Amino acid sequence: MDSKRNLLVVFISAVLGTIMFHNQSPGLNVLVFEVATFVYLLATGQFSFKGKNQITVGLALLVTAFATVLTHSKYSMWVNLLVFFAFIGVVIYPQAKSLTTALGLAGANVARAQQRFFNTLSDSRLSGKSLNARF
Repeated sequence: MDSKRNLLVVFISAVLGTIMFHNQSPGLNVLVFEVATFVYLLATGQFSFKGKNQITVGLALLVTAFATVLTHSKYSMWVNLLVFFAFIGVVIYPQAKSLTTALGLAGANVARAQQRFFNTLSDSRLSGKSLNARF
């Protein structure tokens, strides 16, 4: 996927996420946001059910998202967040041998993603004008 399309997806996700979660309690919003993310990654081929880690973490994400809606407990929300991180780790590196490795990769990606986002943003052009901002 090209960087302009990625940048657009990030901006749309950020706006929708902000609208969905601002002054709202998690629950149905988490389910909608995670299912949309899941479907998008499946549709673009960035995630597939090809290995035991992918199957495990994909199903666990959907189950914990539904559990968050049904139970609305802090425990289910934390478990869902942990599973979401593992899911992102598996998306980043599908060949990960363990879910612990996937969690570590997701954590490392949180820091690197910020830098890559700002680098992509500064290298982008909007209507022929550079968005070169120093971050």
